[in-house]
Amino acid sequence: MGKRELFYVISTSKIAEDKADMLNRLTALRDEFQRPVAMFELEEHWTKIVRNYLLKQMDELCYYFLQMQEVGYLRDIDPRRVFLNYPELYVHNSKFWKRAIMPMLENTREHGVPLDPSVLKAGFDRIDEWWPCYTAFIYGHTDCHTYVQKCQKEHELFREFVTWAESQDTMRRQRLLDALTNPMQRLTRYSLLLKAVVKNSTNDAERETIQVSFGYFKVLVFYKRRTLIAGQLEVKLCEN
Repeated sequence: MGKRELFYVISTSKIAEDKADMLNRLTALRDEFQRPVAMFELEEHWTKIVRNYLLKQMDELCYYFLQMQEVGYLRDIDPRRVFLNYPELYVHNSKFWKRAIMPMLENTREHGVPLDPSVLKAGFDRIDEWWPCYTAFIYGHTDCHTYVQKCQKEHELFREFVTWAESQDTMRRQRLLDALTNPMQRLTRYSLLLKAVVKNSTNDAERETIQVSFGYFKVLVFYKRRTLIAGQLEVKLCEN
């Protein structure tokens, strides 16, 4: 092989190596950029759900409803069938926020480091404490939806309460019936966010920690679907 041919082979090989190295670096940079994005999405999600509205708003609406019953209004309406166990959901989600989300955010702000998803493990380890609340919520959801529709049609004061509730800014123009389904929809979203974090994680230990949490949620989503199907079957049996 002549010098020219040898130079060509070396140059071609060097270009191929440079391309591969550049693509690897670009992929690593992309992953490092996208991982915090997924984590900030998780932060924003929990902030909206727990601190700003949705669970907080529904907890407050349940409180207002019970106060109206205390003074003599709406006593023929069953609050448990309207609001299910929203107060419990709010309490347990708030605990998760304080146990897992807040420490993660405080660590980032205090030390100027990227969000560390391994901090979330402290919250996911106690899923068994609050999962029964979701089970109860999911199981009663179909009945809740039917009951609220029925009361809106037949009960003038309840219809007025719903109109007032839907006029509140924190409802963000949602119907009460739509807002009542949010916790069930959001539960699935958590596993999707964790999956995105796993995909964009570059640390093996960190990835293993998140995989454990992700495994918890996959099991929970499975039970959510099974519970929902069981509830729907029970409603159909009652109708027949």
